[in-house]
Amino acid sequence: MTDKLSALTNRYCAEMLAFCQRLVQTPSLSGEEGDVAALIRIEMERQSLIGEWRMKSEE
Repeated sequence: MTDKLSALTNRYCAEMLAFCQRLVQTPSLSGEEGDVAALIRIEMERQSLIGEWRMKSEE
């Protein structure tokens, strides 16, 4: 299991690091997180993790 995890970590390390850098570089002040949410949505769709994603508005 450890070898498998290490292989996956090595395989995706640069890709995930680049994604994290984009997240950190994207302004996301309170109430203005739309751009970061869009980045996450695009990445999740690219990874086939979701088919549809909607956030509920706070009431």
